[in-house]
Amino acid sequence: MPLPSLLEQLDSVGEVSSEDMASAVNDLGSKVSLLLEALTTWKHRFESKCQSLSVQPAKESVGGVHFVADGLVPLWFPNILAANSMCHFWAFSMIVMASFRDFQISSGSYVAFPCQKTSIQFNLWTEQMDEYAENICRSIDYQVLPEMKLFGPPSTFLPMSVAHKHFDERGPQKRALRDWCKSKIEQLVTHGFKLAEFV
Repeated sequence: MPLPSLLEQLDSVGEVSSEDMASAVNDLGSKVSLLLEALTTWKHRFESKCQSLSVQPAKESVGGVHFVADGLVPLWFPNILAANSMCHFWAFSMIVMASFRDFQISSGSYVAFPCQKTSIQFNLWTEQMDEYAENICRSIDYQVLPEMKLFGPPSTFLPMSVAHKHFDERGPQKRALRDWCKSKIEQLVTHGFKLAEFV
């Protein structure tokens, strides 16, 4: 199921009668699990087709190491396509997990995912989302290099917004990363990418 359709179903499930809610929740849980599996499968295929894809911590030879908040070393990519693709994989995966997590909390209904192939289980989502959000932050310095021109900075808007929201929801323990995201968004606006603050 496409991501927009799934999010629309999550938004409209409140219209389901109470007697049908359990069935609706389990149905959505299955669809969420399958979508996360599809995203992970896409990632593996992308990596296999791009054999040169190697996401590595930045080294002195590629511009010097300067840490993101909380001691995270920036990531370096073989090209801007790889950077944009991986950042949006992380962001879309986070959107799916956060949407279903929020739905389960608000509805008071919890399901075990029937699709055991997915490596992402509900009770580990917070940890997984932390990792994905941190990877987004670690990717920004590469994407905003001057030579990326318009191919880099605009592609950070959605991932940065998703990461910032996640860190904001995580509270004090992720405050440094939340503030770092906010400062990067403000820098994009200052450099003329004014849409960054509205994503």
